Amino acid sequence: MKFNKSVAIGLGVIVICGAGLSYWLMRNSDAVLSQEQAQEIILQKVPNGNIVEIAYENDDTPKYNSKVSKDNVVYEVDVDAKTGDIVEYEQEIIQNNNTNNKTNNSSEKLISEKEAKDIMLKKVPDATIKSIHLDKDHDGDEYKGVLVKGNEKYEITVNAKTKEVKEFSHEMISKSDKEYGQLEIND
Repeated sequence: MKFNKSVAIGLGVIVICGAGLSYWLMRNSDAVLSQEQAQEIILQKVPNGNIVEIAYENDDTPKYNSKVSKDNVVYEVDVDAKTGDIVEYEQEIIQNNNTNNKTNNSSEKLISEKEAKDIMLKKVPDATIKSIHLDKDHDGDEYKGVLVKGNEKYEITVNAKTKEVKEFSHEMISKSDKEYGQLEIND
């Protein structure tokens, strides 16, 4: 009888140590979540959301940065690529100015998404548009887009009323990331 208790206790200690070691190895290994796994975690945080942008960032702590839209809210959700923990969560309410003042709307008609895409593609011919969204906030209505051409990523902001390019930046891309056509962005 004592032999059986000792064996049971010994096996229990081995199982507990094995589980602890597995957990420690998982947390400290170089393995990272796939983009699909990160998207699942993000959509658990924002159910029925629409992921409009996601990028892998490999700085001090590898993570996935994302923007998710749902109803009139844009969420920024960052997921630790090793642990799957959500390391940043912010939300911004998008105000719909269309219902506020009818006279103001008639004089300030917004350009379409297609027109904004055309403007962006004139700025970077032959690029691929990876994401575009209309951002309505206190700074004015603007289309924000992410484009990729060759080994460069471009971020362009177009004023949705005047068609003016408000912001334009680009950076080199390297390594492997599904989001940007087998490339990874070095932010």
